[in-house]
Amino acid sequence: MKILILYSELAGYTIACLDRLMQEPHMQVKLVRWPVNKEAPFEFDFGEGLEVFDRSTLSQAELDQIVKDFEPNGIFVSGWIDKGYLKALAYKPAATPVICGLDNQWRGDLRQRIGTLLSPWLVRKHFDYIWGAGPRQADYAAKLGYDSDHIRQGYYSADVPRFSTVQAPLENEPRTLLYVGRIMEHKGIGELIEAFCAQDEQLGWQLKLVGKADGSVAIPDDPRIIHQDFVQPEELPSLMAEATAFILPSREEPWGVALHEAAAVGLPLIASNACGSGDAFVEPERNGLIFRAKDRESLNQILQKLFSLDTPTLKAWGQHSRKLAQKITPETWTHTLLEMIEKR
Repeated sequence: MKILILYSELAGYTIACLDRLMQEPHMQVKLVRWPVNKEAPFEFDFGEGLEVFDRSTLSQAELDQIVKDFEPNGIFVSGWIDKGYLKALAYKPAATPVICGLDNQWRGDLRQRIGTLLSPWLVRKHFDYIWGAGPRQADYAAKLGYDSDHIRQGYYSADVPRFSTVQAPLENEPRTLLYVGRIMEHKGIGELIEAFCAQDEQLGWQLKLVGKADGSVAIPDDPRIIHQDFVQPEELPSLMAEATAFILPSREEPWGVALHEAAAVGLPLIASNACGSGDAFVEPERNGLIFRAKDRESLNQILQKLFSLDTPTLKAWGQHSRKLAQKITPETWTHTLLEMIEKR
């Protein structure tokens, strides 16, 4: 089988899914991808057999020629933002299904409502299937005019096999509340720092922030707050295993794969209700807690609840996180992609 993937910015978890796809028999994959984002400078090790093209070096004619020459059995496009990708679809074989990844949530704003009206020309003209990250994206796809037979979920998967090889003991002192991602305002880091600093200093917790900072959030000079710069994907499992709980406090977060990674390691989870991945990986009072995005008092109450939990409860929550992490894996990702291609 020959599959063409037209992607935007890759992440380590995407590579894990592609590696699993390449394990399928008689599989040929060509990948066109955008350059690495400077805010997340991943270093990728592409597996053997995967042919990779840098989008920034390709003219439209060269991109069109890749589609013509390869004659793929299926095409997966990570969205409809790259107009060059959409133009190149005109050169695919007539029977080749095209799948569109979708991570945006339905907000119901004017732009999205106009988009639903124009969907027959802007979206449905190009794509046979919408592959959403989760239920919020599936709802968006339905509003774009796709029926349930042409909507799938599970577009994003953490590298579950890698993260599952370690398990957080949840006994380290001091206890650590971990955040991994960009350190910026819309990620809710300002509210997180304020809520954390408002807690009793004697509760024995520290806050660890891991990621590149853009300067929009001031990190206070407080011995209980640690900032570490961006780390490569291979370093994340052991880093997460040193934590006691994980938090994703975003004001806006279409999905949030870091929550899935933390679940695979076996961490109790806290997420804002803006985080799409919370729908899949956080079950309140069973493995984590949900607070209202942008609401400092709601976050403050959730942190108080977390900091009051004893070790047996934290461990029980961590075990349930590991179970929920198996909902989506690189294997389910591969099977979903192939099912859409073969169904057509």
